[in-house]
Amino acid sequence: MENYTPFAFYRTFLDKEIYIELERYNFNADSSIIESYQGNDGKFYTAGKVIRWDKENHFMEYTEFGENKIYSLESEIQEKLSTEIDKTIEYIEKGLEQRLMNPEEIKSFSFFMSKGLSTIKNTKAYSEFSFLEKYFNKIEKVVNAYIDLDQNTKTTVIINNIYSYTLIAENPEVTIDKLYNELINQKPTPLISCTKEDFVNAFTGKEVKEGINWLVISKNKKTSKVSLIYFIDKLIDLGFLSRSIYNDYNKYIKYIFRDKDGNELQNIKQSKSTISKKPQLATTIDQITSSL
Repeated sequence: MENYTPFAFYRTFLDKEIYIELERYNFNADSSIIESYQGNDGKFYTAGKVIRWDKENHFMEYTEFGENKIYSLESEIQEKLSTEIDKTIEYIEKGLEQRLMNPEEIKSFSFFMSKGLSTIKNTKAYSEFSFLEKYFNKIEKVVNAYIDLDQNTKTTVIINNIYSYTLIAENPEVTIDKLYNELINQKPTPLISCTKEDFVNAFTGKEVKEGINWLVISKNKKTSKVSLIYFIDKLIDLGFLSRSIYNDYNKYIKYIFRDKDGNELQNIKQSKSTISKKPQLATTIDQITSSL
């Protein structure tokens, strides 16, 4: 990331590459999707049928051999754009973390990033392709969250080695409150047990006193550390936690969370290496984090 230049990719992508992808999308939409094939009886049949074709938003819903499918310009560029957005966010987070001890440098860095975003929003492509907004909102969300953070609190966290998270959201107080209620009020059993004060402190960079008991149980009847790691990773993937915490990932979990009996969690590193795609209550965790 040392030689990474933020927004350089987007200048080329929005001025040129997205229109090349648009031509490819239009060609495929016109010719490739709705094609014919020859049946065993020698007759020609239509393989697909358009259900809905939104040419203004470059979106098509169609059937192919009886199966409903969606084809869009966004689907053509999603992987490339999402990868670059993640790189930009990582660059921003590292840059801001390195400047935490100097509020003026944070202000200058954030201003620089905000100007870069403004340049993007003034491009022809940004106004032409409405789906782009949600991607760049992810960058803006991170920049704005750091601008709004109380620098004295952040400095205290670093000095005292308090490994509490800082939730990134437009309204962190509301989001933290919703997350707490979702976790503690789950039926038939809650996912956590803790005081509201400790939970809020755990996601606002403050000192945690008793900690959060993680109540999800694995098949061996012990606390499921794998599901806890899955929960934290989901918050990171959705942009609610900074990816920079990966540098001290285990320290954050050990500082904040306890097992079902209130004891310190052990062997976190080993649990990370054995995490599966769908640990205990993965679906419930997906629903909770997605609802934020």
